[in-house]
Amino acid sequence: MNIELLDSRRLTGPNLFWDWPGAILDIAIDDIPVDLVVSAWSEEVTRLMDAMGWNTENICSRVFEGGASLVINAPIDVLYAACELNEVALNRAAAWLSDKPLPDLDDAISLLSAQVVKESDPDLLALQEAAARQHVPFLWDDDEVSVGFGKTAIVWPADQLPTPNTINWQEVGSIPLGIVTGTNGKSTSVGLAAAMLAASGLRAGITSTDYIRVGEEILDRGDYSGPGGARTLLRHPQSEAVVLEVARGGLLRRGIGVEHADGALITNIAADHLGEYGINTVAEMAEAKFIVRRALGTDAPLILNADDPESVRLAATLANRIIWFSLDAGHPVLQAHLEKQGGAAYLSEGWLVLAEEGKTRNIVKAKDIPITFGGAARYNISNALGAMALCHVL
Repeated sequence: MNIELLDSRRLTGPNLFWDWPGAILDIAIDDIPVDLVVSAWSEEVTRLMDAMGWNTENICSRVFEGGASLVINAPIDVLYAACELNEVALNRAAAWLSDKPLPDLDDAISLLSAQVVKESDPDLLALQEAAARQHVPFLWDDDEVSVGFGKTAIVWPADQLPTPNTINWQEVGSIPLGIVTGTNGKSTSVGLAAAMLAASGLRAGITSTDYIRVGEEILDRGDYSGPGGARTLLRHPQSEAVVLEVARGGLLRRGIGVEHADGALITNIAADHLGEYGINTVAEMAEAKFIVRRALGTDAPLILNADDPESVRLAATLANRIIWFSLDAGHPVLQAHLEKQGGAAYLSEGWLVLAEEGKTRNIVKAKDIPITFGGAARYNISNALGAMALCHVL
């Protein structure tokens, strides 16, 4: 029997498993049925969570080829302790399965309780709850905590938080926020979206795998496609609208960097970066990319590529509002959606067309978009269609 811990980490935002933060273990399993390992872990983690006074209903697992992910929910102020608790549960389960003496339970509970007490931050939880009541954005990390986006954002050091009743909540608000993910075309799409937003008079900020930018000012170069880049940009006082490039790695490692967005674009799904975080097939990669839907409310649309088979397949299982885009005006998925008065963006007779509630508008000729090289680069026409649909809802 071999149970190997591959990774133990915090999930700080909506993720592959649910909409809440938590702690996750990725493990490799060999020479023992996976269901036995998961069952033993579940029993041990439930016992430990009970001792901490945490909700034991919020545990789950995901089995993949050669292993499993083991996930628990916990308050945001004690996620490091939650990771430790999860590891203790796995160690106890492994000992039981291999007929070895179990580590002392009382000692484990005592150590975990002390860690929870040390990490507990009532001020952080109070601010989180107050922001939710006021329906304003809330961001947190180990160093800073903030409410509001853009020029209305108020940022504090994590160890100097105010009481909620000292905040003028009327001055705290949001800004248009879009998310872009997919296998190809993410950086191009956020760049196109930023140009469209700028043309409408907004100072647009973007994160990407290349840099973080507000307006024409590049704040820093590097890969900012994770939650850290999102927080930096959304807290920037000059951001008037934001489009975030969100990569697979950040989604799987931490979750989405925001809880709510006005729209999310998935460019396409393909076989890329398989074999990491238990994602081994294109279908599983599609599920990972579709994590972004968890940031969308009832009216915020998921913008999908009708020319991408995986997106079409997975969309059929969702209740989200969808806007389809396609290079083929006669695509069956697109046509069925339009018949129901759904929103869409598509290429027709050389025009990028926007359709909504049975009405259509010709927006721009494909050949007039520089990156399409006179309309020859159809992949960039597709990127422009997705970006256009996203900006329309921001």
